[in-house]
Amino acid sequence: MAAGRQARDLGVDDGLAQHAEPLLKTLALDGLQRPRPTDTDWLQPLVRDATLLDELTLATRRWRQQ
Repeated sequence: MAAGRQARDLGVDDGLAQHAEPLLKTLALDGLQRPRPTDTDWLQPLVRDATLLDELTLATRRWRQQ
């Protein structure tokens, strides 16, 4: 997720956006609980898989409750 933040900060996130869903599918479910809300806010519009979207939404909720 840190690489995604750096890519966005540098303005080179096109390739990352294009491959976001396949890359996220390689993570274990506990890995999907690590992104920050700013990561999930950026990723959610790129993801179509319902399971991935649910996990990203859960990660966002957990961060924002703390």
